[in-house]
Amino acid sequence: TVSEFMARDNVQDGRIVRVAGKLVDGSFLREENSTLSNFRLTDKDGELVGQQLAASYVGVLPDLFFNPHSEVILEGSYGPSRVFQVDNTFQLEVRGIKVVQNQAMEI
Repeated sequence: TVSEFMARDNVQDGRIVRVAGKLVDGSFLREENSTLSNFRLTDKDGELVGQQLAASYVGVLPDLFFNPHSEVILEGSYGPSRVFQVDNTFQLEVRGIKVVQNQAMEI
C-alpha cells in the first residue's frame, strides 16, 4: 500500500517495486497532446489519512483506472525526484471486471 511504501525508506532507492492504492480524486493531469500523466495515489483503506504518493506514467491508461472503486497497482521506481515513475499498471478490479496490464477481462 501507499503508507507501507512511504514508511520504508530502504525501498525508495530506484529499485523496481509495486505499490497498491486508489487514485486521489482530482489529482490526474495529462499534458496537452501527450501521453504523459501525473497523478497521486492514496491507500484504499489506509490507516494514515492523507498519505499520498505522486506518480508519473507515459502511455494510455485504461478507463477503469479512473473508476472510484478501482484499486490500482503500479510497478515502477521511486528515487531522488520523489515521484514514482510508473513502468506498468496492473490488476484493476472493479465489481467483476479485472484488468491485467491494460487489457480488460470478465471474471
